[in-house]
Amino acid sequence: TILSGGLRDARALAPKARFKMCGNLGLLLLGCRPQDADAILAHLEAMVAATAIRGAQGAGIGKIQWSMSGARAPGRAEPDLELGDSSTDFDDLPRRPQRLEHDANASLSVVRVLGEKRRFLPKTLAAKAQKRLDFRHGGELSATSVIAHTRFATGSSNRLEELHPHTWVPPTTESVWLYDEKKGFHKTRAVVAMQISHNGDFDGLDAFNIEISNADLGRLLNVALDEPSHLRGDSPKIAGFLDLFRVQGRLAAAARLASLRVSENFAEACSHRAKWEDWKAWEREIFEPALVKCLRKGRVIEKASAPGRYRVHSQAVHDLTDAAMSILNGRGDGNFNFADLRRPGSSAKRSEVIDSAADHWEELHTRSFVHHTFRGFLRHDTYTAVTELLSRAHGSFGIQAHCTLEPGTVILAAEGQPMSFAVEPYEITPIVVFGSENAAVRIPVQHGTFGRASTTGNKCVQRLFELNEGGEVARIGAVPAYDDENCYALGTRHTEGNHWWLLRSGIQVRVYSLRQGAELTESVLKHRCVELKQNRTDYLVASQQDIVAADLADTCRVVHKIDEQWMSPENRVVGARNRANSRTSAQMAECTLATDALAHKLLLLMAKRVNQHRDQIDFLVAGCEISLWVAHQFVSDLRLVFPSLNISCASTNELVAVFTEGRKKTVFTSAFPVHAGIVTEETCVLLISQSGQTFPSLHATNVLCSRFPGQVWILTGEKISKMRSRLLYCMGRKGLDSAKLPRVILNGSGHRPAEPSSVAAVAVHHTLTHVLFRMVHLAHSYQLAVKVLERFYLAKRSGSTGKETAGGSRIDAQD
Repeated sequence: TILSGGLRDARALAPKARFKMCGNLGLLLLGCRPQDADAILAHLEAMVAATAIRGAQGAGIGKIQWSMSGARAPGRAEPDLELGDSSTDFDDLPRRPQRLEHDANASLSVVRVLGEKRRFLPKTLAAKAQKRLDFRHGGELSATSVIAHTRFATGSSNRLEELHPHTWVPPTTESVWLYDEKKGFHKTRAVVAMQISHNGDFDGLDAFNIEISNADLGRLLNVALDEPSHLRGDSPKIAGFLDLFRVQGRLAAAARLASLRVSENFAEACSHRAKWEDWKAWEREIFEPALVKCLRKGRVIEKASAPGRYRVHSQAVHDLTDAAMSILNGRGDGNFNFADLRRPGSSAKRSEVIDSAADHWEELHTRSFVHHTFRGFLRHDTYTAVTELLSRAHGSFGIQAHCTLEPGTVILAAEGQPMSFAVEPYEITPIVVFGSENAAVRIPVQHGTFGRASTTGNKCVQRLFELNEGGEVARIGAVPAYDDENCYALGTRHTEGNHWWLLRSGIQVRVYSLRQGAELTESVLKHRCVELKQNRTDYLVASQQDIVAADLADTCRVVHKIDEQWMSPENRVVGARNRANSRTSAQMAECTLATDALAHKLLLLMAKRVNQHRDQIDFLVAGCEISLWVAHQFVSDLRLVFPSLNISCASTNELVAVFTEGRKKTVFTSAFPVHAGIVTEETCVLLISQSGQTFPSLHATNVLCSRFPGQVWILTGEKISKMRSRLLYCMGRKGLDSAKLPRVILNGSGHRPAEPSSVAAVAVHHTLTHVLFRMVHLAHSYQLAVKVLERFYLAKRSGSTGKETAGGSRIDAQD
């Protein structure tokens, strides 16, 4: 079929050239008690404060809670473990999977706030969430999934309804089929709702052998879901896509999706005018009788080896399709007529899609429709739906999603955007934190605040897993009733071990790689988890009524701190490596050494330019938004001081486009255009980013370091950042020792929210001023050294020839 199957080819896996400045964050807690609400909100507030470095014009929190009555409650802490080092084998620890029964009354709620110019967004959001979010859930134990988002509006106006999390179809109660160990596969009524948050750009997707734009997808969703949306952003379309494609256990929704899969083209798909009642008619008259018939024969569902879980019979879709076609052809349960799809007495007319099936569909077309209905009904959960979205979509994506039909589960996805999650494998507290910013994910969980003592004797061993931005989807949470594990293994099944990771808390982790077309094995999942040793909790600033005034008042302190660090005696010595025990002094020594290394490179290029003129960029400074504005000022000053160097400034978005396919889609207009031909292996590049992970700057780091390792420097506010990690990784791959070749310069401002940005901008500007002073100081030192060497060289030459050489030629760059 046109809409189904297949991953994209490698053309769409290149880094994207456009990015949104937003942040994702969230947590999943199984065994949440009513009194845990304060602890959850306090942790979320700290995570929002750490994520606000990405954007603070607005924020939102979405929550789903499921009852855990009848489920195994997470136990109290066991005696302290003797952990030794961090290499303790996970397999040596006892693990019991968490299994949750479906909660027909799962509660969904959302809180959104617009940022105020002079108020601290995390506290504003926490105060509103304290009033609006109810974590009691009937006073019983529950599973709680929370996704949150901070926004820097670029794709649509900064209005309250445009803030994440997004839901396209409001929560509705409908008939769904679920599995229970006692009742088996049975029909029940349940609340159905999907909630997502998204970083990046959703440009469109591949379907019907064409690329559908985001706007056209919105038109299709308005028709298919019969639920028009007035939101203008691109992210709501992701929520609508998942509403359309998440159809497991929902026959009517699966039939609606199948009708699109068998449509001939986009125009035909948009011409459908079927209402929800029409799809319910298909379910009632065709699909449900076929399902019940096959269930009685035991050819659909079979019990799995684990209690409370089931598997789909290998011939289930085939048998169900035959049964439904038998009904349609009038050979199974009596004569059938399409006109009978609507019950007698109904005043509604038949829909166009049913008329089309009656008048135009051939048997093969109808059979394909029925086949995709049952295939989606049995298999298409949120994990699968998000994977299909990424396999088709164009843009960049950092996605968080959860659904009321999948208790205690959250789906994360990354392609062209960072997403990570942190776990504590030694702890039995069933909690996972996740987000786009490592700073937020690294905030340690205080187990005592959740009413549980630390299993490991407060030896916090937190491990970070970063999703590959080339395209990966993670499913984290309670073990589902549907046992499809190892279905997405690469090659022969079960030959590489399990394709999931079961934590000691009972939470299961599964990660699907779009590049490999398979799920990662347990050994790979463990290997890619990096131990976090430096956790921070100081992201929450003091509660200020006026954060702009507080930011401005802090300016003098930060500037004075920068002056002290750069003008200290040990850092004024050229090339000196500070061996002080102070972490700040050591970091400052690295900054001065990185500046010296940059100056050395540029001075050598200056010497070359005396006798050799080339049409290439010697020094390229790049940034985004405020960083780009400061970079332009810095470049203007550098050109006055070093006129012999060819110095240029560019947006990091432009740099990404220059070295990727983005150059074919976007035209950048500037006084000094940059193209790949004038950026060579001799070009020195300085990338400026306050957070150290501004998305275009991060991708520019990745692109440039892979091509010119050792020629890229970064200036950032935080020592530990994604840009620094990429830089060190690329240098290591090329065999360069980062300890001997420092490339990171800190601006002294530390962690700062995106708004207000006064101190951050001043800190970058002031640091670059000191960089310029140091480069001038080094240039003078070089000039003096060259004069001494010239005299020595000429004297030596005169002595060897026995003649006086007055005014001999100057030594060249090679000398």
